[in-house]
Amino acid sequence: MIKLSDKEHATARKQHQRLLQVIELSCEADIANKLGMDAATFSRMKNEVRKNGMNSLETFCLLIDHLGLKLVPKSYQSFERGRVEALFTLAKGWMGRAETVDDLFHDELTERDDLGY
Repeated sequence: MIKLSDKEHATARKQHQRLLQVIELSCEADIANKLGMDAATFSRMKNEVRKNGMNSLETFCLLIDHLGLKLVPKSYQSFERGRVEALFTLAKGWMGRAETVDDLFHDELTERDDLGY
């Protein structure tokens, strides 16, 4: 059996749970067909516990964690943490000066000679 730290085990378990939730929303036969295997083989891959105490999907999730990756839906977008922190700091500073909603649109509400109004 593989010796995992509590953190590694918890992360792999969460990834595995997410993966199983998505599989449950899909048709296992369709997934198996797309992977080029029959439904029974896919079911065994999903459920059969191996010598290391994990099934194939759990092992895959552990691999993903060791590589520093994580499973997320395709619709999610990824942003560098430093960039988001910078944007958050700028937004927080700007919002801290606003007293009313109109203060957020101050530039648009004032007369702009350069634009003709």
